[in-house]
Amino acid sequence: MTVNSRKYFVFLTAIICGFWSQTLYGQLQQRNVLYLHFEQKHIRSDAFPADSVFAVTYKLKCPKPCNFHGYDLRFSYEATKIVPIQGFFAGTASANADIKTANNVSGSHEFRVEVLASTMLDTSNHVLFNYRASVFSTLADSALIAPTLVDVLSETSGIDTVIIDNAPGRDDVSWYPFAVAYLDSVKQSPKKSNLRVSSDSLSMQSDSTATISLYIDSLEQTFVKSGVFKCKIDTSVLTVTDIISTGAFASTTIQKHIVGDSIEIDFTSQTAIQPSGKAFDIVVRARHRTDTVITLLATAQLVILNQDNLVLGVHYTLRPIRVFGLATHDTLNVVNLFPTLAEPSVQTIFSPSGNELTIRFMQPVLQTDKVIQIFEINGGLVYADRTDKESVTLPLRFSDGTYFIAVKDMKSKQVFFTKFFVVR
Repeated sequence: MTVNSRKYFVFLTAIICGFWSQTLYGQLQQRNVLYLHFEQKHIRSDAFPADSVFAVTYKLKCPKPCNFHGYDLRFSYEATKIVPIQGFFAGTASANADIKTANNVSGSHEFRVEVLASTMLDTSNHVLFNYRASVFSTLADSALIAPTLVDVLSETSGIDTVIIDNAPGRDDVSWYPFAVAYLDSVKQSPKKSNLRVSSDSLSMQSDSTATISLYIDSLEQTFVKSGVFKCKIDTSVLTVTDIISTGAFASTTIQKHIVGDSIEIDFTSQTAIQPSGKAFDIVVRARHRTDTVITLLATAQLVILNQDNLVLGVHYTLRPIRVFGLATHDTLNVVNLFPTLAEPSVQTIFSPSGNELTIRFMQPVLQTDKVIQIFEINGGLVYADRTDKESVTLPLRFSDGTYFIAVKDMKSKQVFFTKFFVVR
């Protein structure tokens, strides 16, 4: 009797367990489930920084009635590798919702998407929304996101569970972080860059010394270690007294060769020269002249000698060098340009040394601020300044030629062409 009782108990227990298993399985089969999938992309290593649009797709399994009419979805991200910056709803299931927003909360590194509609979303469209993200070169292998909230308004939608298939085995209790961007290592030819050689404009007096600064920029990732810079100078105007390496080139070894009108600077470094502005200072002395002349470094050429360099080409922007001569004359031929106009009488006087010009108004007919302008007849503006004084003294920096003085009344905007003068 006892053995039979035990057999009966085991048999009854099996029946009860089987019944409850079938019941639970049936209940699970009756749950409304929203399945989410976050698009994953492979980013080429030669594409950084990369902006890419990612889709979030979904499918509904609803054995019971449901009304999927909105959601609040949030996920955090690895800010050093990926940053979502914008959400898109056009062309998605959320397009016709009454409320649809997407915001990046940079302080907490969280992207938030909120959608609410008065009717069911367009469940024939399986794209829930899109977002654009910037992916950085620090990607290294992959960039992770971690969903922190997926609220599908279960009380009114009838959706029981949310499953993100990127993080299998988890439901809406919590989700594991997972990757949405992977690095594709691409073997590629090194990218070559252009260099630019430039100099500042220089103005100097005759019989004086000045420095021409030479710049070689855009050195980043060009792997420049050795080279030579060559140019020519007008030896009737300038002589070179020294060449000094500066900036990142200060640590290079240089050899300077100055033969006649030719300059050559050879430079070498044990390691690649890093980005810098100024490269060399060329110290020049202007010869004694009585006229003003404009010259420049001519036929410039930069050649990179180490064969593993990544230089595509070199562009040159060498600006003019002005040498102002010391005039020996102190005579001036002054003629009225428009003698019939009631313009102020102007007197122009050279100093005895010939290096100053004084412009003097003989009567103060203009009581407001005046602008004095001096033009060369066949050239452009050589001097302009505002003054309310009756006398202005300027350094004499005029070569032989014909000039005229214009005086403009800043209040009435009237211009008086008062005098022109000839420098011989």
